[in-house]
Amino acid sequence: MSSRNFEDAEYDLEDVFLELSQTLQALSNLSGEQRRRTIAEAQRKVDNADDLLYTMESEVRQAPPLERKDLNSRLTSYKQKLKDIKLKLKSTGERSALLGSGGNASSQSAESTREQVLENRRTLNSTSDRLVQIEKLGESSKQTGEQIMQDLDDQRGTIVRIGGKVQGTDANLSKANRILNSMTRR
Repeated sequence: MSSRNFEDAEYDLEDVFLELSQTLQALSNLSGEQRRRTIAEAQRKVDNADDLLYTMESEVRQAPPLERKDLNSRLTSYKQKLKDIKLKLKSTGERSALLGSGGNASSQSAESTREQVLENRRTLNSTSDRLVQIEKLGESSKQTGEQIMQDLDDQRGTIVRIGGKVQGTDANLSKANRILNSMTRR
């Protein structure tokens, strides 16, 4: 059931959000190398949250239409929450860079490369999901077509049997008509 997988990912995501919240609060008391390591760890947690959101998004697409609206609104809420955390983390990182406690051109380049790789991965995963859905749709169409062919074959057999019965009935009516005609002549 797709909502079960969604809820599992949602539970894990809430844990990640709690850890990120605690990490962001702790950052105000850190400096130097420890601060850079904490920011890097927070970024890994953000990546984990992105992965969980992607999983949840996949589950929403596969959910029954009645559940999809509720799951989609929850997903949107979590996406916004992660966006806010990313902004806080980014501003914390920028503050560190301005104060001289981290962030250079190579880390910015690595960050943009990482973002591009993540975006490419999301695109690849979404394309893969669409291909899986198309395969499922094709298989479903094939099964429907086979069922229709079977139903048509059954109906053909029924029509042939009815045609034989109609001919038998016609013969019986003709015989009965001859008998009645011979009786009326007498």
